[in-house]
Amino acid sequence: MIEEDLFYPLVLIEGEIIAEGNVRLKKVVETMEKYGYSAQL
Repeated sequence: MIEEDLFYPLVLIEGEIIAEGNVRLKKVVETMEKYGYSAQL
C-alpha cells in the first residue's frame, strides 16, 4: 500500500481500512457490528 494513495481521515477497524476521505458513518457502524461491537443507549 502506498501512503500517497490514501485520503484522510482514514478509518481502520481491526487492521482493515473501512473508509477514507469523506467517511460515511453508516458503513463504519455496519463494520463495527460485524466485528461484534454494539451501541449502548
